[in-house]
Amino acid sequence: MPSAIANVSAPGSQPPGGGGSSASHVWYDMPDGQGNSTSFGFAPDDQDLGQPFPPGPADSDDNQPPSYSQPVDLPQDQFDAMQPPGADGGAGESMGDTAGAAASQDATAPADDSDSSDSDSDDSDSEGGSIESGSSGSAGGGPLHVCNGATLMCTFGMAPSTLVVLPTRMIFTENQPAANIMDFIPMVNIMPFGMCMSIANPEVASATAAAMGVLTPMPCIPVTVSPWVTGSITILDQNFPALNMSSTLMCMWAGVISIVEPGQMTVCIP
Repeated sequence: MPSAIANVSAPGSQPPGGGGSSASHVWYDMPDGQGNSTSFGFAPDDQDLGQPFPPGPADSDDNQPPSYSQPVDLPQDQFDAMQPPGADGGAGESMGDTAGAAASQDATAPADDSDSSDSDSDDSDSEGGSIESGSSGSAGGGPLHVCNGATLMCTFGMAPSTLVVLPTRMIFTENQPAANIMDFIPMVNIMPFGMCMSIANPEVASATAAAMGVLTPMPCIPVTVSPWVTGSITILDQNFPALNMSSTLMCMWAGVISIVEPGQMTVCIP
């Protein structure tokens, strides 16, 4: 099973090229199993220094010395989804702002190869309605459509969570508000996963340091800053791809959020 390495540097740590963080820094490494590793981290723009979640460049050559490192085993599909753009010889490539880079990172996940039946329905429009597409049931019909009440799990969470989809768009599937890729707002759509075990989370890193290096979980507060990836390729919900079971969401603290149960078991979408 492949693994990623979550890293934390102490305040004032200096990377080989100079600079560094006056607070602290978190990033992760992606070993390729052949002795090579690609790292991925963020830094704020100069005008946004000191802000908690500012925009800024992302870099795939984040090689400052860590104060603490923790390997985390991952399923192959999640490992592939976390590979930053430029991982194949593209180290050091600028990857845009923080939110954009997080979305680009997940966009490298392999496409779903499931066979899906032809869809006879049109994309739902902004006036509301019901999305019904593909065949009913999960067998041979492609990924199930995700709606309010879906069960979610994070790779660093200790408990499942429930997706909340507000009924403001007036688009429903099986009488529940239908989800699209923009339903990623922390504490509105994405609820806590119990306790967080990610050493990339500053709260967990601080508690772990205080416990002399013993991993100490802390309450989960999701920090999801980019949409779900990738959603349906043909079905739109308010001009955004509808959410299907194959979609994943990235937390700023390196957790990969997946959909365990879609909230309904009848409607499939591509």
